[in-house]
Amino acid sequence: MDELRKLVGIIKKHGQRSLQIIEREYKTKHPTKDTQLYQALVSDDFESEEDLVKKIFRTDKNDRNYKITKTRLKEKLLNNLFLLDYHKSDFTEFQRAEYDCLHVFHQGKILMMEGDSENAVRILAHAVKKAIRFGFYSIAYSSLLLIRKQYAIWGKNSMFEKLTERISKVKIKMLIQEDFEERVQRIMASVSKSHNAALSVRDDIVKLINKLKSASDKNGMQCLDIQAEKLKIILGWINLEYNSILEACEYLEKKYFQDDITQISVDIYPGEIYKHAIKSYHVLKEYKAGLDYLSERKAIAKKGTCDWYWLEEYKLLLLLGNGQLDEAANVLVELKSCRQSSFEMDSGFSDRLNIYRLHLLYFLPDEKQLYWGFHWEELIREHPDFLNGHRSYLVSYLILQYIYFLRKVEISELRETLELLKPFSTEHLSRKNNYRTSILIRMLEIVSEKNFDHEAIIDRCSNYSKKLKDSRLNPDMDHEFEVIPYENLWAEIHDPYPD
Repeated sequence: MDELRKLVGIIKKHGQRSLQIIEREYKTKHPTKDTQLYQALVSDDFESEEDLVKKIFRTDKNDRNYKITKTRLKEKLLNNLFLLDYHKSDFTEFQRAEYDCLHVFHQGKILMMEGDSENAVRILAHAVKKAIRFGFYSIAYSSLLLIRKQYAIWGKNSMFEKLTERISKVKIKMLIQEDFEERVQRIMASVSKSHNAALSVRDDIVKLINKLKSASDKNGMQCLDIQAEKLKIILGWINLEYNSILEACEYLEKKYFQDDITQISVDIYPGEIYKHAIKSYHVLKEYKAGLDYLSERKAIAKKGTCDWYWLEEYKLLLLLGNGQLDEAANVLVELKSCRQSSFEMDSGFSDRLNIYRLHLLYFLPDEKQLYWGFHWEELIREHPDFLNGHRSYLVSYLILQYIYFLRKVEISELRETLELLKPFSTEHLSRKNNYRTSILIRMLEIVSEKNFDHEAIIDRCSNYSKKLKDSRLNPDMDHEFEVIPYENLWAEIHDPYPD
């Protein structure tokens, strides 16, 4: 079922207006089962595969007819991959060109197999021209080999020799490109494996960046220069050097981006670069700079897409960090009101929205638009089920619950919450995972140890408070999830202090 859902997502996102293979039966009174299955997957209004099968087939997922229908729909969806529309406004020129080259190469090869060599050579020549322009050297090379084969059949010796010379030049660039792709992929295999594996290849990344830059200058291949900058970004995340990430993003934007992002003609997806920059601003706690960066790029992503949700969530976090709570509430309402496709979003997205909502309702109790369908008093006193699968989300919730009980002067409940928080603190303030969380939990312990004596707490926590101000945020929400930066929450805890 997951395979079908992914295919439906692709077809739904990029499909042309008229998908005859699937949609021709939509308007009939008795659509086929595979059409019904497709419509159900598009609407995404079922909880599980078992639920879907019961509604459509009135049986279980092991039913033979259901399995046949799944197979038939999968074949139709795969056929529709040849009909996807990549000429929509939200694709770059590079992305459209890559699809066109693959499409034309496939057409040319089929035409040759069917004996229409003249048309095949003509359209393959078009594919070669575009492929070389955009740096798809393997497509250009394969297309040239097919054309040369046909010249040999036709006995065109001079054109054969001329084309052979051209093939040699393209082959050199193709081999250079493939060689560096293999090296980059080898690096990425280590980076993706674990943090320690990533640390072990840092020197290799630096050497590879230098080689990519040199080869780019020597061979005039922009793709290598872009790959070098992308590796700089990866190295920045490994070394926690966020300013170097911002420098690489700025370099790529200035050199390769256009005012109209759909006109970008190199292998850069703008949303990817924007994400690295925005996340770096957030980690560095440069909230205003991050918001300014976002405001200058208003049309980054189409509303309702996965990228739009990601960018809006980070806009929310930047606003929360900058103390703009009213604006943050408006962003949250916008996120809640725009229905997302469940198979595009990560599993914790809806849970995070609920935690943002809890925090905003604490600080903005009169914000009526946040209350709809949400029992604030009940949720803040007893952790909801959605927190069970996310440790960092639970910590964020418990810290807010602690503050709530402190303001209500419910000391026994506060102490119970503190006991739940203690296991999430590392004794020696390790910087690996939850350094900032450990600091704040230690400060909350001190509040209790000093019997809520305001002056004694401030004096004992001054060093910890400085550590919070001087440290950066954790970029990994699975390790530390700060809705509102801890130093801001600490100000709420100790000033003003309840009697």
